[in-house]
Amino acid sequence: MVVCIAAFFGLLAALIAYSITGEEYEHHFSEKKQVARVALEMAAVAFLVFLALGVVLAVLLPRLLRRG
Repeated sequence: MVVCIAAFFGLLAALIAYSITGEEYEHHFSEKKQVARVALEMAAVAFLVFLALGVVLAVLLPRLLRRG
């Protein structure tokens, strides 16, 4: 369940990262392909970070709650 929530927020973060990065890099690169490639890379990084955090929470949170 936590992983599904992390995937949802990861997707949301990826969309926002793509939008922000694309808009900012339009000022630095003249080619649209290069802008889209960099924006996709940042979106993938954002998605993976949120997904990794979700997996870590899914593993650690139940253990921490059982101790308390």
